[in-house]
Amino acid sequence: MIQGGLIFIVAMTYIGLLFAIAHYGDKYADKWRASRLKPTVYALSLAVYCTSWTFFGSVGSAATGGWAFLPIYIGPIVVMVVGFGIMTKIARVCHKQNITSIADFLGSRYGKSQSLAALVALIAVVGVLAYISLQLKAVSMSFDVLIGDLGEQVVRHSEGHFSKDTAFYVTILMAVFSILFGVRYIHASEHHDGLILAVAFESLIKLAALLMVGFFVVYGMFDGFVDINRRALADPDIRQMFIPDTWMTSNFFIATMLAGFAIFCLPRQFHVTFVENDDSRNLTSARWLFPAYLIAINIFVVPIAIAGLYMFGDDPTVNPDTFVLTLPLLGGQNWLAVVAFIGGLSASTGMVIVSCVAVSTMVCNDLVMPLLLRSERLQKRMSGDVSQVLLKIRRAAVIGLLFLAYGFYRFLAENYALADIGMLSFAAMAQFGPAVLAAIYLKNINRTGVRLGLMSGFVLWAYTLLIPAFVQGGLLPSSILTDGPFGIGILNPQALLGVGIEDHLTHGVVWSLGMNFVLMFVGSAVGVQGVTQRRQAQVFVDVWRKDTKARNDTWPGRVTLGDLEDLAARFLGKHWAQRAFRNYLQAREGTTKRSDIADVDAANFTEHLLSGAVGAASSRVVMALLLPDKAVSRRDAMELLDEASEAIKFNRDLLLNTLENISQGVGVFDQNLRLATWNHRFIDLLGISTSDIQVTLPLSELVHICRDNGNRAVDIDVLLGRNAAPQMRRLPHTYERKRADGMVLEVRTNPMPDGGFVATIADITARVRTEEALRDSERNIRIYTDNIPVMIAYADKNQRLRFTNRPYERMFGLRRVEAHGMSVREAVGEERYVHLAPMIDLVLQGYRQSFEI
Repeated sequence: MIQGGLIFIVAMTYIGLLFAIAHYGDKYADKWRASRLKPTVYALSLAVYCTSWTFFGSVGSAATGGWAFLPIYIGPIVVMVVGFGIMTKIARVCHKQNITSIADFLGSRYGKSQSLAALVALIAVVGVLAYISLQLKAVSMSFDVLIGDLGEQVVRHSEGHFSKDTAFYVTILMAVFSILFGVRYIHASEHHDGLILAVAFESLIKLAALLMVGFFVVYGMFDGFVDINRRALADPDIRQMFIPDTWMTSNFFIATMLAGFAIFCLPRQFHVTFVENDDSRNLTSARWLFPAYLIAINIFVVPIAIAGLYMFGDDPTVNPDTFVLTLPLLGGQNWLAVVAFIGGLSASTGMVIVSCVAVSTMVCNDLVMPLLLRSERLQKRMSGDVSQVLLKIRRAAVIGLLFLAYGFYRFLAENYALADIGMLSFAAMAQFGPAVLAAIYLKNINRTGVRLGLMSGFVLWAYTLLIPAFVQGGLLPSSILTDGPFGIGILNPQALLGVGIEDHLTHGVVWSLGMNFVLMFVGSAVGVQGVTQRRQAQVFVDVWRKDTKARNDTWPGRVTLGDLEDLAARFLGKHWAQRAFRNYLQAREGTTKRSDIADVDAANFTEHLLSGAVGAASSRVVMALLLPDKAVSRRDAMELLDEASEAIKFNRDLLLNTLENISQGVGVFDQNLRLATWNHRFIDLLGISTSDIQVTLPLSELVHICRDNGNRAVDIDVLLGRNAAPQMRRLPHTYERKRADGMVLEVRTNPMPDGGFVATIADITARVRTEEALRDSERNIRIYTDNIPVMIAYADKNQRLRFTNRPYERMFGLRRVEAHGMSVREAVGEERYVHLAPMIDLVLQGYRQSFEI
């Protein structure tokens, strides 16, 4: 037993050291970020993935399930090494779009949707509660182990009032640490240099602590790895745990998949991996350093677990999750137990602080700010410094999040091992996986599909995994798991619709993630992808393509550069805004002043800057509020804008549906001969891929793309030549072209009032082939009829010749060209016609009768 005061002093000293490191990181950020250590620091910051679940829970999992703890580390290693392209692409998008969170990432990708970002933020808040409660349980449990007797029951919060609960005070300290470390200011880029340096230092501490404990156990309590292995093989129970039949189950593979998703879906991992990354070379170094760290921190996990089982046997008072602490105490090395406690504290505080930073950003940007931006009260305060309001919101979110996690810990976490709590959170965060992967690889996935997928997946996660946790925690009746809700057996959360999967985690993940995946595609097929979604899809999927946006286009807002800087200052603070605009203006060509009218590039820069503080979706609303229209109040303007947006959206969706369901290809070019919009039939008939085409693509570049693909359906001499000259652009043009594969296209261009034109492309291959077949048939008939000694002629009902053979033409001295369309009277002559008239009338009468029949 160790004095609680001593442990508290050591913990506070360690926290003070972390504050000093964080202060140094912020004060000398430019210096250490430019050093050669930056890639290593970045790789170590990714090790925030290794929480108290790793430090304590992996040993507990190995002691009860053998190699079952490995999936948590196999998944990230596979993604970092094999799926490295996923990581680099997400990092590139986040850097270009100034993404601040995973909610901002998905909301921005699918049309800069505030509603979708809010949905992601809500799921993240609920999902991360279990993970933070895991840290609270681990820290309080380790503290209770150190101050109590070795055989004493370590979980104390059930003893009574919360004031006697160690976890309650840990929650308060975590809230203070999180606010002081990560929510001290609003930064345009959301980079926390001091925090990242402190997290990297914590990663070293927890690695060193676990290695020290492992080295002591293996070489201080036993005679090395060989001795531990020999004792394990001699014990049939331990040997049974490590045979493949025991741990190689469906749970192993499902956990590996969840861990793979976690490396880029967990809010804290997304934050440190992508939001805090300002150099692509950092990720390249981390590709190997981070997996090496995961391997190193797990070297002694199995030996410690075996040693704990061997030393404590079946003692029910010693939790396997505490073997890292109890083995040094059993060996009389109290100082080493304190070191292990500091290692576990590092693992917990790092996770909690970064998670609170990431989730509080989502709560502020995607839940609170969209509501406040539409409130009249906040609009009156728009002239002031809003950055302090943002800080207060984020700090309140941190406090609220931690105490919600404490409530989860008190009511549910007691009945779960650390690994079980972690997997519950992993399964919730994995719901983002399909949407994230589709965001960077599939252009045709739209907001409707992602929203349906996320909602269905989250609901099924809560039903199949969270409700059973409530039942085990005593908050719901146990009959739900035995008889099903209301006695309906097929609604059993652990055997939904009669699907019997023995492993409950596998059952819940298959249902939630499977339905998420299916409905994402079904919803995307049914929903309409608007112009903004299409543009954002192109930006995310084709992120490696060079940006071709023009800088000098006039922005319709008619505001000055000074107005934009003042707006940014309200949300970022005057210092950050001035520095950002000073650097921006210096990078632009020519001389610019605050009084100059802002162009599109300046507006985009300001929106990009604001997105770092309030998120991509909210930044659009902030920019809309800047429009200098004083005719109506801002509130009325916003309401009118919302109503107009709904009407415009309905008409736009109707138009897009119409365009996508016609057989013709349609492409619209603006007055500068740049592609403005198109339907899928347009690019299909041109024979080019979706990735080759983009909004504002010049006509000349489109023609070159067609030619590079071996398709000359669009001839630059015709289409560009006729539409490039102003005097020709006002005239419609029609021509036919034949593709290399034999398809014949009819291309029509029609001018528009603003100087652009509409190009329509139709596949007329069938018509052309029919005409060719008719001509061939006529040619064959003429060859036959011209060589028989019988006069043949065909006349229509108006007695106009439509067909004559050569004997007929010779008889009456006709030329074939003249005969076609000539009346019978003119062809045979007046005298002959008088003699032939009765026969002609008889033939015509028979023709009419046969026609009537």
